[in-house]
Amino acid sequence: MREFLLLAQDRSIFTANILLLSALMMIPLEKRRHFWPRAVLGAAACLAFSLVFPHSVVKYVVELLAVGLAFVFFSCAISLPDAAYCMVCAYAVQHFASALYMLVLRSGRGAPAFSLVYLVCCGVPYALFYFFFARKMPEGGHYHVDIKFSLISTALVLITALWLSEVAGDIFNRDGSPLYYVCKAYAMLCCFFVLWVQVAQKQKLKAQQALSLQQQIWKQ
Repeated sequence: MREFLLLAQDRSIFTANILLLSALMMIPLEKRRHFWPRAVLGAAACLAFSLVFPHSVVKYVVELLAVGLAFVFFSCAISLPDAAYCMVCAYAVQHFASALYMLVLRSGRGAPAFSLVYLVCCGVPYALFYFFFARKMPEGGHYHVDIKFSLISTALVLITALWLSEVAGDIFNRDGSPLYYVCKAYAMLCCFFVLWVQVAQKQKLKAQQALSLQQQIWKQ
């Protein structure tokens, strides 16, 4: 019973982080009517899910992202692919912050209190994520990116990051191997790369649109 409660607590914290990042992603998006009741109901459903379905880590992450996708789609007037894009980006940031926290906690000697370490390792990446990514990617309340390319590339990279974190936790964490740090650092790099590619892709599309507009003007 105690193990179940600890597992439920850990996954509730994970769910709360995903919900917070989803909320940051939703700020600049177009909202559906009755947004706040929808958002409250969706958040409650996600938290209930974290308590009712304590499966394996990988299966739990996949299922929670699916529930989160429904939450974003239920709350915002966007397409399902856009909602999926929103969720995978949110998970990339959560995984980056989680890996950073584990590295700091493991390598720190005489580290500050758990709450301080956790708040710094999560708060700083979350704030940077919002100011440099979440609020800039949408235009007019929608994402204008190649959703198919973004989802496929992002999913592949995040699967790799999740697998590395599982390997680090299950194998290298037990014997104190330095490969634990390597796996966690590489997982962080994968998550950062995912978000950087999205920003670079948007800038490329904007440049192409500007060039196309200039060509039309010259033709006229």
